[in-house]
Amino acid sequence: ECTVQFDKSARRIWCACHNGFYDLEGRNVAGPPPRPLKPYLVQVSGDDIFVSRA
Repeated sequence: ECTVQFDKSARRIWCACHNGFYDLEGRNVAGPPPRPLKPYLVQVSGDDIFVSRA
């Protein structure tokens, strides 16, 4: 598994391992990755942020 990064100026997500690009919904839009990113659930409660697998 690779760690992806958010490119704020381009408003897209980048995978350095495969030089793949994803839109803000995690759909692959360029590069070699054959499938979208795995979804996660995000919940905000006050100052806390909870992230879990969908």
